[in-house]
Amino acid sequence: MINVTLRCQLYDLRTARGWTQYDLEVRTGISEKTISAYENNRRLMNIATMVKFAIALRCSLDDLYDYELS
Repeated sequence: MINVTLRCQLYDLRTARGWTQYDLEVRTGISEKTISAYENNRRLMNIATMVKFAIALRCSLDDLYDYELS
């Protein structure tokens, strides 16, 4: 059996641009509280949310999650 560990990269992508969670909220319409939950891996994104973040951050969908197979 293969286990996959997902780690959200949203915090790194956001802070690399010098943005606050509020800045990202303005660009995506997703609340700071929800952004915090994604950044702290308390919540997984659905594909529609991933697309919103990718567009706002000008990154690929693959950039939003790092994964490890074990």
